[in-house]
Amino acid sequence: MKRDSDVDTATSALRAAADDVTACVAELMHLVAPKGASAPVDWRGGAADRIDACKQFGLVGEIHDVTFQLRALQRAAELATRRARRRAAEESARREDSGN
Repeated sequence: MKRDSDVDTATSALRAAADDVTACVAELMHLVAPKGASAPVDWRGGAADRIDACKQFGLVGEIHDVTFQLRALQRAAELATRRARRRAAEESARREDSGN
């Protein structure tokens, strides 16, 4: 019984942390590309539909959901990084062009 309670507490904390990161990544996406980031980070879309058919329940399912959420956040952060680098390169090129 104690172990089940501990596992529930741990998975709740993990889910809360992943949700907090989701909010931070959504804010980052909005800063990097306000027009392209008007919607919140949707970590359940896309491949989640394929996974629902064989969704696992219980602890394994919860861990799977959080893992999937973290992977989606990783992809969103990578996208934000690429956009920021591209924007910085474009601004640098504009400065060089205006200086010449």
